[in-house]
Amino acid sequence: MELFINTKELSNELNKMQGIVSRASQGTIYTHVRFEAKGSTLTITATDNKMTLISHCENVRVVEEGSLCIKGKKILQIIKTVDGENTHLKASGVKLQLHSGSAKFDILECRDAWEFPQTRQLDSAAKIKVTSTALKRLIDETVFAISDELERASLIGANLEQCTNEEGYPVLRMVTTDGNRLSISETSFEGELNDEITNILNNMLIPKSALLELRKLCDSSGEEWIINFGVQEAEFQCDGTAFQFLLIEGHFPDYNRILSTLNLTNSAIVNRKQLQSIFKRVFAMVNRRDLSVSFGFSEDFLEISAENADFGTFKEQMGISFEGEELTIAFNLQYIQDVLNALREDFLRMELGGNISPCLVKNPESEDAKFIVMPMRIR
Repeated sequence: MELFINTKELSNELNKMQGIVSRASQGTIYTHVRFEAKGSTLTITATDNKMTLISHCENVRVVEEGSLCIKGKKILQIIKTVDGENTHLKASGVKLQLHSGSAKFDILECRDAWEFPQTRQLDSAAKIKVTSTALKRLIDETVFAISDELERASLIGANLEQCTNEEGYPVLRMVTTDGNRLSISETSFEGELNDEITNILNNMLIPKSALLELRKLCDSSGEEWIINFGVQEAEFQCDGTAFQFLLIEGHFPDYNRILSTLNLTNSAIVNRKQLQSIFKRVFAMVNRRDLSVSFGFSEDFLEISAENADFGTFKEQMGISFEGEELTIAFNLQYIQDVLNALREDFLRMELGGNISPCLVKNPESEDAKFIVMPMRIR
């Protein structure tokens, strides 16, 4: 294998691989990335046996076709240090010569390409398209509510489904819960999921690790993603990048039953940034092992209060628009903070029942995202 490639492009593509390479156990082939030069393309692949990322670098000057496995972290460290506009790579057996600018490296710690796990593209006619902006929003508005408790198999991933929104249009909906909160986000899309894929998704979940990796890829890829599903895996493609991962077997709870039981008779419009500012002061006060914070709603203001038995108490008021009966309710501070971080609008709507009923949070102008947070016991 011998080729010449733009150094910046190579660095960018290798940087995408680091989230997968860093998960690998030392001494395994998974700490390596696979280089394959063919035609005018360099294909770089990283995998940890659950997630696989394939990137195609086009317009590469390939002198000799071939393939080789190289330590993923080390090759990126080297590429980031060189100052040449282009990089020359030449393999000899399981050794690699790298030349860029005035720097020359002889890299010995390489492995044969045949040692690397085989990858394949999914073959399905049920492909859908989602914009990168919409995909980022889906993930941002849901990933934080996925449970980290591995024994709760139905909650350790995101539920993805095709459904009809309140206006009668088909949407792609992502739903997550950890048992204490529920996040729902939906977006328009192109295409359609057939009955076979729908049945698969009814019994499979998208793992949190894959969503976090996909979210990072959205920041460094193009404007549109093509999504494809197999029996136990999914593939997201965008501008020469293909991200594949295994789905988790699990049946997501019937969240519609929770929505149907809500009795929300009170409503408040709250300035999101002002509430975030107050939360900074609350976090400075509370004990991180006890994040219970009281929200006192009245006609003209919301009073936030917290207590730290070892340190003291905190209270602060902010103006709101409120309709309903005055009430005081307690929430886990981090749960509300996660919702504030996920939303981008200046204001949010909080809909409440009594002080022991769940709270529904959403954008006052849109139904694209909904968040349900369970209350805590008031002291």
